Order: sequence, then C-alpha cells, then structure tokens
Amino acid sequence: MNRLYNPEHHVIVKSSLVHRYLNAKTQSARLRILYNLSTDEQLALLSEVKRRIDGKNFTQTHRNNKIAKAKELHEKGYSYAQIARELRISRTTAYNYVHKE
Repeated sequence: MNRLYNPEHHVIVKSSLVHRYLNAKTQSARLRILYNLSTDEQLALLSEVKRRIDGKNFTQTHRNNKIAKAKELHEKGYSYAQIARELRISRTTAYNYVHKE
C-alpha cells in the first residue's frame, strides 16, 4: 500500500485515496471520500491534492511557453532541428509544437 506522509498535518494519506479524490466525477463523490476521514486526514488529503494540481498547472504552463517559443523561432526561420536544440526537445516534438493550434 502506497502512503504519503504529509508533514504539515502530521498524518499519512494513502496515495490511492488521493487518486480516487482527484478522479471523482461529482462533488458529492468527493464529499463521501472526505466524510470517513478525521479532520487532520481531510486537511492532509486536500493539501496533497492541491500540491498535485499546482504541479500539473506548472507543467502545463511550462509546456505552453515552449510551444509559443517554438512557433516564434519557426517564424524567424529556424529549422526544426535548431528549435529542438534551443528548447532541448526532439525534432518531432518541435514539429508538433510549431503545428499545434
């Protein structure tokens, strides 16, 4: 069983519980998950959920910045290989970024 220790709340949260919470389709499903937990466990779970969501948002923003930079470099006449070298990505990824809507 995979568990995550949350030092902020001094409790251990099962990673499967975090996964279930993140994938819950409705608010009532999320509330049912929280209902069976103590207050400290609820705080730890929500803290871990927030940490994961913030990490995903950072990753998505970073990717969007690379896409914009790839398009900018392509407009300046850079080849896909040059774009790839500049952004430290593969040539295929450079091509996909340039042609992404």
